[in-house]
Amino acid sequence: MADRVDYFFRERVSADELNLGFELLEEADEKRATDQGLVGVVTGMAVTPHAPVANLTLDLTAPGIAYDPAGQRIFFATPQTADLSVDENGVSTAVSAAGKEKVVSLYAKFDRALSDPRIDGNSLEVFFRRDESFKLVVDQGAEAPARTATPPGLRPDAILLCDATRRFGQTQILAADLSFARRQNYVLGLASTLAVDDDFVHFHPVARTAQATFEAIDGELGAHYAGVDGRHAAKDVDTAPLTGAPNSHPAGTVQAGLQAVEDDLNAQVADLAAPAGAALVGSAALTGAAKSHAAGTVAQALQGLEDDVNAVVADLASQAAGKGTALVGHQGSAGAPDSIPASTLQTALDALLKLVNERAKHAGAIFSGPVILRAGAKAPSGKVIEAGVVRADPGAGGAMGFRFGATADGLEWDPALGGVAVVKAGVPAPLMAGLVEIPMGPGTVLTQHLDSGAANPNTRFYQDTADLLIAINAYWNGAAWQAGAPGFYSALLRFSRFALTVSQKSPTAGTWTVWDKTATLDLLGGEWTANGPETGMFGIGSGNNGAVPYADVAINFKRSFAATPSSITHSKIDDSNIDDTYYPGIYNLRPQGCSVFASGKAAGLFYWNGTYQANP
Repeated sequence: MADRVDYFFRERVSADELNLGFELLEEADEKRATDQGLVGVVTGMAVTPHAPVANLTLDLTAPGIAYDPAGQRIFFATPQTADLSVDENGVSTAVSAAGKEKVVSLYAKFDRALSDPRIDGNSLEVFFRRDESFKLVVDQGAEAPARTATPPGLRPDAILLCDATRRFGQTQILAADLSFARRQNYVLGLASTLAVDDDFVHFHPVARTAQATFEAIDGELGAHYAGVDGRHAAKDVDTAPLTGAPNSHPAGTVQAGLQAVEDDLNAQVADLAAPAGAALVGSAALTGAAKSHAAGTVAQALQGLEDDVNAVVADLASQAAGKGTALVGHQGSAGAPDSIPASTLQTALDALLKLVNERAKHAGAIFSGPVILRAGAKAPSGKVIEAGVVRADPGAGGAMGFRFGATADGLEWDPALGGVAVVKAGVPAPLMAGLVEIPMGPGTVLTQHLDSGAANPNTRFYQDTADLLIAINAYWNGAAWQAGAPGFYSALLRFSRFALTVSQKSPTAGTWTVWDKTATLDLLGGEWTANGPETGMFGIGSGNNGAVPYADVAINFKRSFAATPSSITHSKIDDSNIDDTYYPGIYNLRPQGCSVFASGKAAGLFYWNGTYQANP
């Protein structure tokens, strides 16, 4: 019940006395709430980051009901949005420096909404309606180093909904920034204060309270689920029928089902151990590059593999074409001056036989057909050469002239002469000129090496199917270019029927396939292109035209880029009366050049002189 007042007959009741009656009733409601411990959020008021895009506000679900420590009811019917960027006094909650943070707290507070204004007997405006309402309050704690900030203390006149951590430069409050550890939710009653009877068969709580009973039940169930205690025996667990092919089992217990499965497995093991066991095991299809086998049994697969092995043995033992050594791989044989690349054993034997025959020719034996001699070599005394063309061995390192002469030791080389010579069998050859024939073969082939012992003058001549290449301090290793003397610049001149290309590589100890800088002259179009930047001079100026002067010029690059340059930068040498905040300006950028425009600061002469750099 509430405290009350008694209005008496013919009493002239004042406004304060009338209000007192209502205040006593309201006070009784509040005392009832506080006496029952009804403090905190009863329902709703769940706090989440703002959606759909998080910012520095938070969303609250509705309807929301809560009671503050004084027993006053806080209520809102529709969802609310709380702004955490400033506190209740309008002060920013932002953090001032990196490495610091602060905790910002959001409260719901009781309030009254005033409405229905009227004029009283003193001609003053009063509000006849004072409805229960609410307001959201933001409070902020002190700024501190990261992970050490503490929240502001709980307020006696409001209910805490959540704490949020703010950091330097933060523009969004996310779920990870929210803490509900201190949220003041209404609790009807603690389980630790509720008594229960302790007549249990399976559970043994340490005290006769609901909380202790719940803990005992949870511990027992946890031990059961973990298999630590209270496990069921297999004979006490029912199982549904086990169906399958070829075996099946009726419904029963787990123990009976496991025993039946064990019996089936033992029978299967006995069948597999028998001589016909492989015929009882299935085999998936076997696929491979040369042979494959269809799906079947293990016995069929093994028989197929045996047949394949026998066929391989027969092919390796065969002397027929395409079999025997033609089926055996060869990893390659390295050596100097000759080596044999990876291939088949048959190809390696053929190459080896060819090298042996050529070495026999070098020894000066009598052969029909071409005879191979190395630079500086002499034919053995007394040997004659049948009709044929004398040519140079590719290993000689390049073409050179030679001569034949009737000397005491037979034939000898002379690098001073050139031409073509044919030697007749058994006839001493008079002095004649000849031309060495060099079989190039595929790829990039070294034709001449001028070794001066220094880095830059060390020059090599290469020939491929279409180009002549001259390399300075660089050589082709078969897959990439490599510096002859590491630590020095390298250069390459490539000449073909359609283009002339000059390339340069910065000092390196590694290999490369792409040169750092390359310039190409298109022989058909007569135009240079390059892959490096280009620099040059340009200027722009204008006379007095009665207004602010404006001028436009063009820059023609000294050569064309392969594509439109990525950018153009310019550097001033001198200028006068030019608006150099924005000018000169570049536009119409092309591989061949660009346009430039500028404007003066005021009427009169202006000019600008400087340099440009076009970047690929």
